[in-house]
Amino acid sequence: MADWAITDLVEHPEWLDPIVEWQYAEWLRLSDAAALSQSQLAKALHERQLHMQTRLTRDPLPKTFVAHSGDQPVGSVSLVRFSTDPDAKLWLTNLYVKPSWRYKGIGSALLAQGEIAARGLEVKDLWLYSHDSADYYLKFGWRWEKTAELRGCRVEVLHKQLLRSGPF
Repeated sequence: MADWAITDLVEHPEWLDPIVEWQYAEWLRLSDAAALSQSQLAKALHERQLHMQTRLTRDPLPKTFVAHSGDQPVGSVSLVRFSTDPDAKLWLTNLYVKPSWRYKGIGSALLAQGEIAARGLEVKDLWLYSHDSADYYLKFGWRWEKTAELRGCRVEVLHKQLLRSGPF
């Protein structure tokens, strides 16, 4: 039996800060942050905190799910639209599992939870981008769509069809 579970972040707003710190650390690792001043880095962290606070509502989007062991968060994933247009693409973002909790099925469970939530919204297609883990998603039925540039970083854009249109 797993010693972890998955919960909506809205149920545990006290987990917001550690999740923001994980995302910020990943952003630093994957970006050209070395060129930024301390004040620019602090501003980026503050903006990430404000952005993530939008997940603390019961609205269907944006949504963050948290894997946790007891009262400790160990991983997370989010569903977002990068536009206020209700027809905009739905993106699965920020899949992260703490290194000491990897290889226990948490990442795949968070990925599945995001897909289940997207299906519940009757979304036909789900999108994601990855800096360095596209192969991981391909194992779960995601399709590579293209290579793109996002904020100066090369990313792989992937897609998964969730709901089929038509009878077959």
